[in-house]
Amino acid sequence: MPLFIGFKKLFLLRITNCELHNIHWEMFDGLAKLEYLILEKNNLRFIPAFAFYGTPNLKSLSLAHNKLLDIEITDLAGLLQLEYLDLSFNNFSQLSELSLPPFPNLKLANFANNPISVIFPNTFEVMNTTDSLIIGSDDIPLTLITNSFMGLNLLQKLTLHNLELKLLKRDLFVGMPSLSELVLTGNITEIEYDAFLEISKIKKLVLSNCQIKIISMDTFMDLQKLLYLDLSNNKLESLPPGVFDNVVSLKELYLNGNKLTELPSGIFAKLHAKLIRLNENPWYCSCQMSDWKPMIVNKIKQKILTPCEYIESHFGFKYVYDNKIAPRCAQPSQFINWSVFHAMRRILKCPDYKPKLRKHLLVLQNLTHTESTKLTSTVIPTGTIFNVTTKTEKLQFKLKMHDLETNLLEVLLLILYRYWQVLLACTVLDTIKRPIIYLRSIGSLLNLKQTLNSFARCHYNSSKNAEKAPA
Repeated sequence: MPLFIGFKKLFLLRITNCELHNIHWEMFDGLAKLEYLILEKNNLRFIPAFAFYGTPNLKSLSLAHNKLLDIEITDLAGLLQLEYLDLSFNNFSQLSELSLPPFPNLKLANFANNPISVIFPNTFEVMNTTDSLIIGSDDIPLTLITNSFMGLNLLQKLTLHNLELKLLKRDLFVGMPSLSELVLTGNITEIEYDAFLEISKIKKLVLSNCQIKIISMDTFMDLQKLLYLDLSNNKLESLPPGVFDNVVSLKELYLNGNKLTELPSGIFAKLHAKLIRLNENPWYCSCQMSDWKPMIVNKIKQKILTPCEYIESHFGFKYVYDNKIAPRCAQPSQFINWSVFHAMRRILKCPDYKPKLRKHLLVLQNLTHTESTKLTSTVIPTGTIFNVTTKTEKLQFKLKMHDLETNLLEVLLLILYRYWQVLLACTVLDTIKRPIIYLRSIGSLLNLKQTLNSFARCHYNSSKNAEKAPA
């Protein structure tokens, strides 16, 4: 007998922690408009055939945190509108072509934290619209067979936990031509030279905590669209020359947490990355590291809240310099725990180490004198080069830059003054106190401008005296 008589318009149903040991199709009969069904933490051990026949429009089904031992093709039959399926934290031991019925609209399938040890070929052929798939647990190693992912033509993201492979080969990724993100963890000793040839459109590749020891020079050969590569927390002791030459689009590279002592010279020469993490490696510090850039190596990625045009906001990212994650020397013994950049600059004094542009070569371009900017006293012609070699010239240069900043502040004050004029013109006459407050604010800003100009003139007089002093 149906349990939800009179709830024909029910949209969401959640039954959790209710010791619902058994379910049958009559329970949900008549819930034709139900779209979200959550049956978590109920100690369910099996699902009868056609259990959800009464919910033909179901879009999201969660059976997570139960004790399901097996799943057959008829258990979830009839859910043709299903988009999200969560079967995580159960006791499935394998997946085969007899496990899942057709899901023509399924987008995400989560099989994480099940003791699945093997995925048989053609298991996911009925899920040809799925774009995200998660499989694997921390307890049982996962083994793949050729054609395990055949039919996932639209898959965008694949996550495999605790993968057990001696050699990561090309044929394991056949059938996923649209894959853009691959996340692997487990035990992968070696990666074959053409392992990723079948998924050449990939943009994010995570191979952290995989116990990788060897990488071929051609491993990332055809991954020209790759933006993110994570090889952290492996057992890499060396990298072949030119291994990153073909990933010219790479923006983030993580090599931290390995056993690297040195890298081939120029290994990052063709990269235009914004972040390269090299910390937590036993580096042997030498001038061979001279091409490393601290403004790229000593950066972290932070999540920030970005305002959006719509009601809800979304998160963005920014790269922040952090000297705490600088790679440190393990050898020679006199450099232990020193930053590699400090060792190259202060101790080794490497002639080719140039972390940034020299301070005495500053090229200011595209600065012109216009009426709107009012740069009347300190006009710097386009392309002027200041060669600061003495203390006097350094002081003169700083004063010129200070006067330029003062004039720019004057422009800002002029813009604010125009803004307040328009605002005052629109003020209602009976609110006479408000314009007076506005005028006082403008007066304060103008006084600030006069103070800064006086300060600049004072420093300018000092510079004249400094010119007479010996260099």
